[in-house]
Amino acid sequence: MLYVDPWSYDYVIPPEPDYSNQRALNKSAIAAIKASSGLTYREGPGASTIYPASGDIGDYIYAETKCTYSTCVELRDTGRYGFLLPPDQIIPTGKEIWAAVQSMANYILSH
Repeated sequence: MLYVDPWSYDYVIPPEPDYSNQRALNKSAIAAIKASSGLTYREGPGASTIYPASGDIGDYIYAETKCTYSTCVELRDTGRYGFLLPPDQIIPTGKEIWAAVQSMANYILSH
């Protein structure tokens, strides 16, 4: 699951054009993940996409540094393993996230 981090503390969205730019960045990363592993990640504001979380580093970075692309990635798993993936999922996860990071870097450099 990949999501736009700001805002995770509440059910609000960042102002435009930041929100549209964040979503476009994440959609680019999601497409790269799909091409890499066939998995479909989701995107959206943290609070409404997964759960509200206060004290989130992405919220802090976005608010304090005015960094438009403050994104957090939740890796694969839908609750079966939590944050302890079995060894056979580590390398595939790394490959799909590396594809996402490359896509995000290219998106940011071109915008």
